[in-house]
Amino acid sequence: MSRLPTPGGDDGSWGTVLNDFLSVALDPANGNLRRDADIDTALSRPTTLTALTDVNVSGAADTQVLSYNAGSSKWIPATPSSSGTISDASASAKGLIQLGGDLAGAGSSAAAPVITSGAITAAKIANTTITDAQISASAAIAQSKVSGLTTALSAKATDTAVVHNTGTETVAGAKTFSTSVSAAAFQLTGGTPGIGKVLTSDGTGNGSWTTASTTDSTKLAIANNLSDLNSASTARTNLGLGTAATISATAGGDLSGTLPSPTVAKVNGVTVSNTPSTSGQVLTATGTTAASWSTPSSGFADPTTSKGDLIVHGASTTRLPVGTNGQVLTVDSTQTLGVKWATAASGGGAYTAVAKSGAYTAASGEFVICNSASSGFIITLPAAANGAYVRVKKLGADTNTVSVMPPSGTIDGSASVSVNNSYASQDFMSDGTNWYQV
Repeated sequence: MSRLPTPGGDDGSWGTVLNDFLSVALDPANGNLRRDADIDTALSRPTTLTALTDVNVSGAADTQVLSYNAGSSKWIPATPSSSGTISDASASAKGLIQLGGDLAGAGSSAAAPVITSGAITAAKIANTTITDAQISASAAIAQSKVSGLTTALSAKATDTAVVHNTGTETVAGAKTFSTSVSAAAFQLTGGTPGIGKVLTSDGTGNGSWTTASTTDSTKLAIANNLSDLNSASTARTNLGLGTAATISATAGGDLSGTLPSPTVAKVNGVTVSNTPSTSGQVLTATGTTAASWSTPSSGFADPTTSKGDLIVHGASTTRLPVGTNGQVLTVDSTQTLGVKWATAASGGGAYTAVAKSGAYTAASGEFVICNSASSGFIITLPAAANGAYVRVKKLGADTNTVSVMPPSGTIDGSASVSVNNSYASQDFMSDGTNWYQV
């Protein structure tokens, strides 16, 4: 296959490769490059058709097309034949179309004309040719029907009728008028619609809204509307009840007086003998079957006088005055009210510190600092009292033991407790009988 020389790959043979390529690629008749598949492949670029060789289009007519001539092996101008070279039209493609049936148009034949000028006429309807005589007869029938309809409407309009504005009413002669009567059949000449009004014809095709004089109008009046509750007596009369629906009887049970407006005289069978005379009174039982309104007894009066006061019960319900800052409310059975304000058992500087290096009986609220460098010793707790408390702390790194014991009872069920670790501390609190580590 002929090719062009390859740069860097045909050293010493460039002339031979190029002469071989030109002998194939050049047309000796005119010196132009030949364009065929082999040359395009050699040039490594796609083939694009830009012209046809040996095509003579001189003298071609506007209606001719380019047609291939097998005898001369050339493309030449030619007039298309009618042998199907142009396809029939379809829903998705343009083409030839023929008209038939009820449609007609200019063409080569009457049976199947070919549209050339775009003129289309409807020559038939439902495969029937329309004639002037048929059109005249149809017009006469239509005119007769319209005339008959007008006469019928006029006849209805001349009847005297009552038409409610809420629906359709059947009147004499079995004729029906609706609320939307045609203006051509019934002319509204005056009046405005309203409750109790009716539309009345004057017998000549005219009518107006007027106040009804027939019994039908009374049926629309508010006074006869059974759902109207503005007047209970009117409603009962309309229902035909008269006074039968009125309740009038002596009340019983916890009620007294006459229905329908009784008085509550008792509460669950207990008679209430009076009414409140001042604010703050309460309904108080005066026996098993009677009660009255009265001011609460002093036992229920508010005994507190200062911020923080409490109401507690001892021999009677009374006031417990507020304590001092830092105190807590403590149960104490020796107190009349059973409780008291006392200094807190721990934290917040509530203790009084005392330093000891030998045996000592502590008081409630003391912080006992023990120096056991020389020897161990005993700290005796105070007498058991509810809320009593003591804190014990051991100093130094010695191995001597500080023992803590109560004068009676136990500490967490034991006769004594040892504090051995250096700088360790332990809190003790009493419930009034025994002591406990906190």
